Amino acid sequence: MSAIEIPKVKAGHKGRKMDEHGLGVSYETILPGPGEDGGISIQTGVFNASEKTIKYVTFTFVPYNAVEDIVTCEKTGKTESQEKFTGPLEPKQYKKIEIKNVWYSPEITKVVVKEARVQYMDNTEETILGEDIVDTLDPASECQKKHKADQAAKEAEKYAKMTPQELAREERERKRKEAEEKQYEAGLKAAAWIKKLFGMK
Repeated sequence: MSAIEIPKVKAGHKGRKMDEHGLGVSYETILPGPGEDGGISIQTGVFNASEKTIKYVTFTFVPYNAVEDIVTCEKTGKTESQEKFTGPLEPKQYKKIEIKNVWYSPEITKVVVKEARVQYMDNTEETILGEDIVDTLDPASECQKKHKADQAAKEAEKYAKMTPQELAREERERKRKEAEEKQYEAGLKAAAWIKKLFGMK
């Protein structure tokens, strides 16, 4: 377990993207490529998986191009960039991080964390290599464990307030959704079988 957990770093420019579920709504996110000013911004976050309150986290970010070579900023000539996150960040707390125009280069396609230097409120420090930092989306991460626990607590609170009739309705709805999901999965399997049978791609 690492003292901090982070999601995959997004690199590009801030813009709006349509919802993938066809709801006709858009949301703000980081889109690939530089912005109108030529800058590459980054978006990530930090989850405190330790038992101590974090004071600062200094990240060392490294940009890469599409063929996995390190990219140099066209304005500053730098490759690595050190960016400081300021807390306090309590144990089991998550905060989003957005940093604008870290580099200027149209070649940057991804950014990775080389290392993170964590300073706690008691002024003790530790440095964690990027490869040792757990992804917040990893099912075994402390972030996901907390998320599941929070969801379970909300569900328990929700059901505790329901009448027997509402609980019965909720159970019928759950079974209906399960049936729909099974039907959808069966359809996908049937389609894959037909494609294989007729040599379709």
